[in-house]
Amino acid sequence: MAREGKVYVGNLPPDVKQRDLEDLFYKFGKITNINLKNSTQQPFAFLEFDDPRYVTVGLLDIVTVSVLLLK
Repeated sequence: MAREGKVYVGNLPPDVKQRDLEDLFYKFGKITNINLKNSTQQPFAFLEFDDPRYVTVGLLDIVTVSVLLLK
């Protein structure tokens, strides 16, 4: 069963640290766990929030920022 408060974050820079993810995502809600996989060539992470609603709000904000940066 998938956890609703969990989000995948990919395409991270090779030197990313857990603190970097905390600094970026804390504004979307309380992070309960960060599972950072940076031993691979392309680091990725799974973040878990205490409330699944934070994932939806956070993703909408991030997608909006990404689209604006691509223009």
